[in-house]
Amino acid sequence: MSNKRRLVDKLDLTLGEILHYDFFIGILGLVGGLWLALEHPMVITHVVPVAIGVVGVVIGTVIAGVAVIAAFLDGVFLRKIHRIGQEAERYVTPFVFTAAIGVLAGLFLILLAGLPSSAPRWLHVATTSLAGWFTIWTI
Repeated sequence: MSNKRRLVDKLDLTLGEILHYDFFIGILGLVGGLWLALEHPMVITHVVPVAIGVVGVVIGTVIAGVAVIAAFLDGVFLRKIHRIGQEAERYVTPFVFTAAIGVLAGLFLILLAGLPSSAPRWLHVATTSLAGWFTIWTI
């Protein structure tokens, strides 16, 4: 049997760790995206470039944070972590999770920016809502 485990297994996130206040603030982003898509679809073209920029900044900050943490994961620290029964992955889990949410936000924003006006309305509404949710959750 291999020692390799999937990344999801290594991160070992529980539902309680995901359902923090920021998740519900992200739901407000979903509602805001839904409202924009239904009531003011022309505003979306002005919001998407700003949102992509902000998500890019957050992802860059997360990568910088992981780099700083990785720099301090030397042999002495890793031995101390092992002695207390912890895994080193646990220290980077919040950063990796935020980066994953940010990537999803970026993908939905890119999809939203590339949707033609002739696309079905339900697709615009769904994409805008999901982009709003993941963007605000990332921030």
